[in-house]
Amino acid sequence: MQARQSRIRVCSLEDATGRLLEWLRSNGYGEDHINMHRQTANRLSRFMETNGISEYAPEVGVAFLKDYFSSLDVSYPYRNRVEMTVYRLGEFHSGNIPAFRRTINPRQQLAVGKSAIVLENYFCWCKTHGYKASTITLRRKFCEEFLFLLRKLGCDVIEEVKPEQISKACLMFKDKHAWSHIRMFLKYLHANVPGLCDYSSLVPSYRTPVVLPSVYTEEEIRKVETSIDRVSKTGKRDYAMLLLTTRYGLRSSDIVKLSFKELDFEGNRIRLLQEKTGVLWEAAMLPQVREALTDYIANARPDSDTDTVFLLSRAPFCEVRAAAFGSIITRCLIKAGIEQEGRRQGPHAFRSSLASSMVNDNVPYEVVRRVLGHDDPNAIKHYAKIDIERLRDYAIPVPEPSGKFASFLRGGGLS
Repeated sequence: MQARQSRIRVCSLEDATGRLLEWLRSNGYGEDHINMHRQTANRLSRFMETNGISEYAPEVGVAFLKDYFSSLDVSYPYRNRVEMTVYRLGEFHSGNIPAFRRTINPRQQLAVGKSAIVLENYFCWCKTHGYKASTITLRRKFCEEFLFLLRKLGCDVIEEVKPEQISKACLMFKDKHAWSHIRMFLKYLHANVPGLCDYSSLVPSYRTPVVLPSVYTEEEIRKVETSIDRVSKTGKRDYAMLLLTTRYGLRSSDIVKLSFKELDFEGNRIRLLQEKTGVLWEAAMLPQVREALTDYIANARPDSDTDTVFLLSRAPFCEVRAAAFGSIITRCLIKAGIEQEGRRQGPHAFRSSLASSMVNDNVPYEVVRRVLGHDDPNAIKHYAKIDIERLRDYAIPVPEPSGKFASFLRGGGLS
């Protein structure tokens, strides 16, 4: 993976375009992708000629995008591709090597000035107080969204926030799980920003509804596995990833970050530190899993120096994201003709399915907990929800009706 490297000053659009196309070829992009970038660069060049602009600058790219999209009704993917070309041209013009993916969130750009400094101080505080990286990432997402909403409501500086703005911003969140993170952020602000009141009590409370885990039967899972085209390179990758969640119940975060150092083919073991809990998970490499991994690595995995096992099948050959893995499973369910209504479609549903299968086979809850890598002993309560047959043994018999209620059932009145 190329990081930002030597800074080479590029002064013209023509030079920037040439370096961009050369960079795309060197990183394995196909000709169709390269031609798409070339076409956008040509449109940008014609825009400059039409408007009498002789020298390219990043602000010229912004003006081009505004003009180009003002007269076109285009899809989001197409718009994103054009914006990506302009972004990469701007990077080469400034002497940078562009990132494969843009990481700047438009909402994050709005969280500037004093608010941005306060926000970064908060994340440093979270880190020093032992919060996990995944938790901090989630808080960053919700807190940046919170500042973005406050700015829409007229609050540019967090020290000048009004109670009604906080209440309105909270109600504008679609994901109510954000409220607990916003409440914690406001408590931090009260303790660390002089003169700012404690507005955490203005954040509504939200209790996650208790629902039964989504499960698929063993027959349905077999259909999903057999629906994958194991001849294609992409299919070989998808099949190996799928087996890791159906056979072991691994989380998507652990599957997409699986590295070669965690695969012990000689000892026939898989050992990894779980992304969510940081707890070591270890299991024997099942024959079917070993075969799928070997087939993918030997016959389908792109040439890459990265230690991550599962990579995109097209350039750039970087690791598969957890969200993309979820989409892969959804497509497999549809292709297999599995009814999904009322059930989750992601990798976690197969994790729950494995737990359900073990519970139905009378595997002790404690063993289920260890197989799935839970470090909290109370996690066994979660599995009790899906042990329907064993729960029937503890059902309380319905008492025979008596008194006025019995009279009412026989057609009498309640008086």
